[in-house]
Amino acid sequence: MPRTHLRAFANDRVILVAAVAGVATCDLNLGNVFQIVLGANTTIALTGVASSLTDPTTATSQKVTFIIVQNASSAHTLTWPSNVHGGMTVSATLSSINVQEFVCSNNGSDLYSAAAGVTGLTGGTP
Repeated sequence: MPRTHLRAFANDRVILVAAVAGVATCDLNLGNVFQIVLGANTTIALTGVASSLTDPTTATSQKVTFIIVQNASSAHTLTWPSNVHGGMTVSATLSSINVQEFVCSNNGSDLYSAAAGVTGLTGGTP
């Protein structure tokens, strides 16, 4: 499968993702920062190809960040797709903010956690 280059973004773009029927679809061709508010137990689905996150001309990879927000009335779970490795367990604290960053693998098919993730943040508006 040929690799395609992710469009260059002058700044990180935050894409607000609404979960439909418990699935939050994140299109890797649209941006590299995704904010998801959990309104139910949710599974992340990645669209676009992970290989679009790696520039084949420089062998550098793009970082992808997920901002996961618990809703204010009840706690929900998050399930990561099988090609995302090291995804955190989000905090059950109502209205909490959880952030984790990933990098794309050299083969362009997987995302790996760049850090353990920060869970249970409060205050502010993401």
